[in-house]
Amino acid sequence: MDDTGSSNLRELARSTYFKGYNCAEAIVTLFSWKYSLNINQRMATAMGGGIGGSKSLCGALNGAILVLGALFGRETPEENSTEVYKMAKTFYERFEKKINTAICRDITSGVEWKSAGHKELCSSIIGEAAIILDEIIKENKGVQKN
Repeated sequence: MDDTGSSNLRELARSTYFKGYNCAEAIVTLFSWKYSLNINQRMATAMGGGIGGSKSLCGALNGAILVLGALFGRETPEENSTEVYKMAKTFYERFEKKINTAICRDITSGVEWKSAGHKELCSSIIGEAAIILDEIIKENKGVQKN
């Protein structure tokens, strides 16, 4: 596990996005590396652009929830999902408080899709999502399965 500081993590998240990954892929790719997870960012591809470009639930949020599932999710129906549900809800609440919405179309309102302004805005959101996700992972590391 890498002990990346907050400002460095924010920049790593932004630079991962600027390599050409979408918002969800950037989060999954970065945290796969940071926590040595054996997960494939392909599962995040369709979540970009607010789920398939629908501008619904933010892709960075979706990617973060996938990472929480990879780290803390259950492997069998008999296992308890209470803790990972709490973590996902906590992420959602912190994200929404920080960004003021979890909806892509609201976040990107007023900027032309795929413009330089859009990319800058989304990279900033991805950076914030990475910070929130890392905080939650660290707060729950005793629960971690992976």
